Amino acid sequence: MYSLGAGIVAITFGVDGSLVYDGNFHEISAFKTNTVDKTGVGDVYASAFAIRYFETNDSMDSGLFASAAASFVVEDLGPKNIVKREYVDRRCEILKQNLKL
Repeated sequence: MYSLGAGIVAITFGVDGSLVYDGNFHEISAFKTNTVDKTGVGDVYASAFAIRYFETNDSMDSGLFASAAASFVVEDLGPKNIVKREYVDRRCEILKQNLKL
């Protein structure tokens, strides 16, 4: 897809995280949490990725942010567990810290 004109390609693998390609491959871990229902997770990931990319123009950071946002949705039935930005930012920071281990 990248060679066809898409500047960034993101592929999600559920509990196995995601892969973001922007000319380089970035493996993004899923935030480990208790999964109740997966409904809406892909939509939240895609939306959060787009929002963060618009803010930062950083695909790796956007993938981490999207993973953090999506982790809340799986914790409840249906796509209704949408939380405040500060909670997503906290989980995103935890994912970033785990990269540095």
